[in-house]
Amino acid sequence: MNTAKITSLNLDEDGKVDRTPMLRHQAEKLSKTIQAVSDIANSEAWKILKEEVFDGLKEALYRRIATETDEKKIYHLQGELQFATMYSDFEKFADGLRKQLEGYKKQLNAKSQETS
Repeated sequence: MNTAKITSLNLDEDGKVDRTPMLRHQAEKLSKTIQAVSDIANSEAWKILKEEVFDGLKEALYRRIATETDEKKIYHLQGELQFATMYSDFEKFADGLRKQLEGYKKQLNAKSQETS
């Protein structure tokens, strides 16, 4: 695929690739994702699901890790626990996404200050 035309569309006056359109696009997508995660986290259905499924799952994984003797199985269980922990607390998950969004905004602000 010839990327010369695509690249030339995103060059600034110094001939450097302008990442601003990509950063704006990523920031917009991330904003929508944060809103969706926040809406889910505040729903009554999510609270029930969290209490009934995820909290019990984490407890069970902790117990299995404590009793497991096979090292490979422990690593696997730790990965499952990390996944369950990350996605069972949507507020923490949204906070991580917000930090990522702040990084995009800082990059965009730095870029706009360079041009002014």
